[in-house]
Amino acid sequence: MALQRVISRMFSSIRLGLAAKIMYVENLFVSEQYRRLGVGVALMQEAKNVCKKNSCLNMKWEVESDNENAIAFYKKSGATVSFRGIGSFNLR
Repeated sequence: MALQRVISRMFSSIRLGLAAKIMYVENLFVSEQYRRLGVGVALMQEAKNVCKKNSCLNMKWEVESDNENAIAFYKKSGATVSFRGIGSFNLR
């Protein structure tokens, strides 16, 4: 499946840090030509899977507070985003 190849290539661009049962996603970016194709959703799901496999209770990241498209994407995915641009999923 073409999407699976894109995900496998792009997942290496997500750098993960694990600390205190919280996974921090340091970088997640989808090139414009792959946006609105489900790539971002698949990347976030894979990040959640990695988080769960490592027994993390929470996944966090930062987003620019004026990046309205990214904030809308995260919220649609079920995340909370604070006014300071901190996004998180509670995985309990």
